[in-house]
Amino acid sequence: MKLTQINETIYTLTDSDKTGHTEIILFHLFPGIYLQINNVNMKNITCAPTQSNYTDFLRINYCFEGRCEVKLKDCRYVYVDNSVLCIEDYPPQNAFYYPLGFYRGIEISIDKKIISKESYEALDIFGVAPSKLVDTFGNTENFFLQIASDVFHQKATEIISIWENKTLSQEAKIYQLRLILCQIFFYLLNGQATNRERTYNASILSHGQSLIALDCEKKITKDLSQKRTISSLAEDYKISPSSLKKFFAQVYGCSISEYLQNARMKEASQLLINENLSIMQIAALVGYENQSKFSAVFKKHTGYAPLEYKRIYNLQRKEEKI
Repeated sequence: MKLTQINETIYTLTDSDKTGHTEIILFHLFPGIYLQINNVNMKNITCAPTQSNYTDFLRINYCFEGRCEVKLKDCRYVYVDNSVLCIEDYPPQNAFYYPLGFYRGIEISIDKKIISKESYEALDIFGVAPSKLVDTFGNTENFFLQIASDVFHQKATEIISIWENKTLSQEAKIYQLRLILCQIFFYLLNGQATNRERTYNASILSHGQSLIALDCEKKITKDLSQKRTISSLAEDYKISPSSLKKFFAQVYGCSISEYLQNARMKEASQLLINENLSIMQIAALVGYENQSKFSAVFKKHTGYAPLEYKRIYNLQRKEEKI
């Protein structure tokens, strides 16, 4: 992952591979306190350079969309998805896995060693000292995982809006982000950060169960023209079909058939715009023997019939060149 310094407070971290591109915006808002905007379009990213020494940090993560794998101390895995607030102080991971190939979220990192030595008089006045967060959520064997409240979501959304606001100077953005961070700390410390009316059942798997789901995903997407039954897939792992379906859904947040259909439609979209193939040929390549059924599923998935989708894409590409 490449680190670029924009100024003394703002950094960008970027990474790319054949699957996509990732950009992380990192803000150093207070001594020992960092804010990240994570815009991931890959399945795997290596640990950011600034996180290489994260041995004693409290991390607060909020997911807007996508799914992220978090490795726990006992080698189990939890999967965080949209609207979920996750707080933990486990040792850092060397890499992060995003099952759906995309992730949008924010992360607040608090260096427990630094905040124990620093003075935060301005924050103390409002009762949001970082040490209080560590006392409340840190030094525990359990991670905190709950549905975020509307007010927390609103503040998290404001973070993105401020960064994307082109009328604000970089200095003004930092000032506003500091204010919002104080508000988020206040919500966390006063029990207003989570939705008390909704409980969140964390998807926790053992290392072996997680590997089964990941391997199953590779098998069903390796050749989209082929079809495998869930029973035959389960036999490969010597487990029941119901167990396989459960493990897969916990990792990817959807059923095997739903995931496979999304993968097929995504591949079909790419074939339509990049290859000179007939609809029948594309249908066969993504596992449909019947062209009409393929076209119906494609339209339901994208809102357009295959040829219409290709025509609109080509028109947009021509307009961009003008």
